[in-house]
Amino acid sequence: MRLHIIIPLTLLILLTGCGAKNKNLIETESELVQDQGASQIRIYNDVFEAYGKKSNYTYIDIIRDNEVKETINTYRYLDKVTNLDCFDFNDDGIKDIAVIGASGSETKVLLYESMPDYHYDVFSGWSDVGNDIRESIDDDFSMVILKNILDRVTNIEDAALEESSEPAKVLESEVTTFNSYDELIEDIKVMIEMKESNSDTFYHHAQYHEWFTSPIDWAFQNDSFGYLQVDIDGDGIDELLLGINDSEDDSHNVNVLSMFTIRDGKVDVVFESDYRRSFELYEDGIILDDWGIPNSFYSLNCYKYSAGGMEFIEGVNATPVFSEGRCQCYYYDSSLQEREISDDEYSEFYEELLHRYNKPKFQLHLFKE
Repeated sequence: MRLHIIIPLTLLILLTGCGAKNKNLIETESELVQDQGASQIRIYNDVFEAYGKKSNYTYIDIIRDNEVKETINTYRYLDKVTNLDCFDFNDDGIKDIAVIGASGSETKVLLYESMPDYHYDVFSGWSDVGNDIRESIDDDFSMVILKNILDRVTNIEDAALEESSEPAKVLESEVTTFNSYDELIEDIKVMIEMKESNSDTFYHHAQYHEWFTSPIDWAFQNDSFGYLQVDIDGDGIDELLLGINDSEDDSHNVNVLSMFTIRDGKVDVVFESDYRRSFELYEDGIILDDWGIPNSFYSLNCYKYSAGGMEFIEGVNATPVFSEGRCQCYYYDSSLQEREISDDEYSEFYEELLHRYNKPKFQLHLFKE
């Protein structure tokens, strides 16, 4: 599945649901990038609020020169951190982040790999090491043991590459694809049951399902998580929405997390929210796209959905200029012609666009009836 957006994805707004930090767990310093000086890594617990529900999660801040370059929502909650270390376990020359902590009586291991400009994402190699890590966890589990596991897997992969000039093959047959919405809906139901059974292999399987995102993972815990087939653009082809019904007082107001269409006999994604990016669906097929990187680039873009694609209408973006205490802001029209605007104009347009369109009234079918 792929994202249908008729514009280069160069327009990135920061998604935050956090209030003030309420419990620092640990802080340390590390030179993440060689010869660029030390960065501070701070781990703390905070409240995440979305769709009328509050959850406690553990966050990681990456700080350089007193500026937060990255905030990672782990979507886990740790009572304490027993060990934090930074070392290069994805072999790209930049240090990654490894955390060992506890949630109640359960030991948790969190791995985040480096991305450009001090940003981090969940370790893409977890499927290769997850089982070994889980099987090794006991009262004596330590960062030394974790490093040995990561080193062993890396050495095995390196040896395999040296022994063969053939391109690496995917161990799973391929990422799951679907020929109908019913297949996708049934697949989600199976994964919900797997997670509720506390299966150790849940996240290993989940990575091969492209519909599975951080917000969907969070939605699994919400009894209002559901789906609906509805023709959004009036072309006679139903789209499939995944989302969360609002409160019982306003149950026809839906927070849509993902939207799919069927083209050429295959289910294809139109949009998917993630922890950096949020889409909002409005009447007449209008879609607003908030997307950004902390302290780096922010935007709000407006699209019109039609025939399986998203056509760009207008948008704004802003890049912080910290040395001058302002943002470099631009407005873009439908032809992608840019016009520089002030910080105040950016804020005014942003707020006006958020409230310009009406939300559709839907009632989702719940996965947990």
